Amino acid sequence: MAYLGAAAPNPNLPANNQGKAINIVKECCPGTLPSAINSVSCGGVGSKFYLNRAAFNTCNGIVCGTTWTPQGVLNGMTFDACDNSVTITTSGGCGTFMLSTSAVSGSGCAAQTSLFTLCSAPATIIYGSGNQTACKGSTGANATVLTDANGINSIRFVRFNTDQMAGATPTATEAATIYGGVPVANVTPTGGSNPFTATLTGSAAGWSSLAPGIYYVYAIANPDVSAACRPLAEIVVTITDFPQINGSNITVCENSTVVNLTTLITNNNPVGALTFHSTSGDATAGTNALINSTVAPSSTTTYHGRSTLSGCFSTAPMTVVVSANPAPTVTNGTVCSGGSIDLATLVTSTGGGTLSFYATQANANAGTNPLASSTVSPTTATNYYVRSTAAGCYGVKEITISITPVVCGTSTVTGPN
Repeated sequence: MAYLGAAAPNPNLPANNQGKAINIVKECCPGTLPSAINSVSCGGVGSKFYLNRAAFNTCNGIVCGTTWTPQGVLNGMTFDACDNSVTITTSGGCGTFMLSTSAVSGSGCAAQTSLFTLCSAPATIIYGSGNQTACKGSTGANATVLTDANGINSIRFVRFNTDQMAGATPTATEAATIYGGVPVANVTPTGGSNPFTATLTGSAAGWSSLAPGIYYVYAIANPDVSAACRPLAEIVVTITDFPQINGSNITVCENSTVVNLTTLITNNNPVGALTFHSTSGDATAGTNALINSTVAPSSTTTYHGRSTLSGCFSTAPMTVVVSANPAPTVTNGTVCSGGSIDLATLVTSTGGGTLSFYATQANANAGTNPLASSTVSPTTATNYYVRSTAAGCYGVKEITISITPVVCGTSTVTGPN
């Protein structure tokens, strides 16, 4: 019908208030209807579907003499005879209606009947859990989507190595490609009410077998109803390589200078942030990191380095071996004025090292300017120093040589023959 605007006054009204008239200006004959019509509603739960609009989409006027009669029980939908509309109450339901058009005298419209079956899409996917990152070789996190479907295996997850959507929503061609993807898993949504949750577990997704890179996972309706109705949600999964880290050991002498643990890292590739820990458990958990990377252990100690990159990490042990310094034992000696003495004879134990002798303690500590011979001839009381060296470590002891206060020598006795 159409409003005629300035049409002739209505003669059935008073002369001073004849108003304006509304007439049917065009009626449409839909042509020959098929015996059966099938259609899919993609709007999801709560959406409204107008039967006339779907059945007579080629008409641009009022369809003459039509009635819609529900046939049996409507599953997942309700019918409003006032405007011939259907409201979807649950996904995946179907209903059948008898469409009747009456013959209108003089209009050329013939009487026809057709069975019209409407089904709602089996699933509307509302949104996904968002993008996620997993470490190479790890199970990774679960991916979830919310949906109004809860049928067995009603959500399918597929995976691609490249993004299948140029924009925020897929074109018909992109959706067709996505729906044709190789399935990763079919999932039955859970939950007591709409929306339900479809969960793709990390183990079912197979993240641990994927090489580092970016992957595109799509949740789609299962089965595919039609090209006109293909809901989906995209989840981008990034698999990150973890840094390779190797540690080395070092041997130091007791009471030596500090060791910088950073110098014991022989490989850190790709480069991750380094921390050092006293135990393997702390390194794995990333807890109780040492405040400083320089250490000075009093005994042999194993430390653990951790390299972290984009949430992924690896650990490596490194041992600081503390070697005990040799501890020679000595006695002091006495020599007659003008005499000599072998300092080596005054060393009662080498402490496991090799001996060298020095005139000053500074030289003994530095290992420089050793005496050419261990035999000495002091003229006054003198201190000497013996150094015992083993595996780069050493110990120093002082030897004191005293001069006998009387003249040493032999006596000759003479007398009468």
